[in-house]
Amino acid sequence: MRPDRDWRNVIPLHGPGSERRQADGTLPPDDLWNPARIVDEAPAPLRSLVLDLLGAMGVDQAAVEEIRRSLDLTDPSPGEPEQMGAAVSVLRAAVERAAVLGASPEITRIRHDCLDAACVAWADDTLERQATAQRRFLRDVSHDIRSPLNSILFLADALRSRHSGDLNSVQSRQVDVLFMASVTLVKLVNDLIDFSHLDSDADIQVASSPFSVESVVDDVQSLMGPLLAYHEVSFDVRRRETNPRKGDSQILNRVLLNLVSNAVQALGEGGKVRLEVWDGPTGTLEVSVTDNGAGADIDRIQAALRAALVGEALTVTEGWTHGLGLSISARLVAAAGGTLDAEAGETGGTRLLLSLPFGVL
Repeated sequence: MRPDRDWRNVIPLHGPGSERRQADGTLPPDDLWNPARIVDEAPAPLRSLVLDLLGAMGVDQAAVEEIRRSLDLTDPSPGEPEQMGAAVSVLRAAVERAAVLGASPEITRIRHDCLDAACVAWADDTLERQATAQRRFLRDVSHDIRSPLNSILFLADALRSRHSGDLNSVQSRQVDVLFMASVTLVKLVNDLIDFSHLDSDADIQVASSPFSVESVVDDVQSLMGPLLAYHEVSFDVRRRETNPRKGDSQILNRVLLNLVSNAVQALGEGGKVRLEVWDGPTGTLEVSVTDNGAGADIDRIQAALRAALVGEALTVTEGWTHGLGLSISARLVAAAGGTLDAEAGETGGTRLLLSLPFGVL
């Protein structure tokens, strides 16, 4: 504390009239709340945070900067929870001290309310900074991992294609395992990168261009070929819709790949996956992906899909492989104005239902 400094000359709080003293030489009750004095009396490590909170409580920003210059304070740092708690305690004590010395109950209540609001804003800002840092770290690490994984995938594909010579049956099986493990890891890394970008629906650009649903389905069937063969799962496609549509074919392609991939990986050898496409009653594009597995807890899947829409990661539910792919699918579908739901299959297993507002041309 610096008792020799006249803080009332550093920052008048209520206009020119706040410079007055009462007849007995004491400060008027309203002048007992002096931000400059509060900051100066705070422990040195907390002064920047206390000043930052005062600004959030409504103290004029020009006054805040004047105090910062007068006390030669650095710009406020985000602060750890323990430091912020101590800074809040300093301000709580200052509010109560002013109340004891004459500040009105109404003014005291308003100051406490403003401090509460400043604490909430700080907490929200801290959570957002942490989430941003986590997403950035996840994206950077995923990019670093993807390059060597792509090299492994390329070499594994070359080996299984016999470009480097013939393989015996044992080697062939080993290379198949290596190839599918590489495919799975590359997909996971791609999902991590996509998930790190999906902060909100506003970040998802939804196109509106003519496309062929049949071409999208054919692409999915072709891309899923190696995975289906490796797991020895049959894939049945039933098209009841062949009209060109207007919408985002990339979203449809990505969602179908994720749903079919999840279904295949949830099954053992001899499993079956069925993809159906048809016109909805209001011109929407309707799609279902059904497997003949043991089934899953539908309530948990639906709860997980709802959680994905508010930014929570999906958890693994027994009987169905969720992973990040389904979480990304839920966000993409919602951004496109559609819905993604789950139900039990008619003869067992799990059925995912996709509805998209991609109208017929």
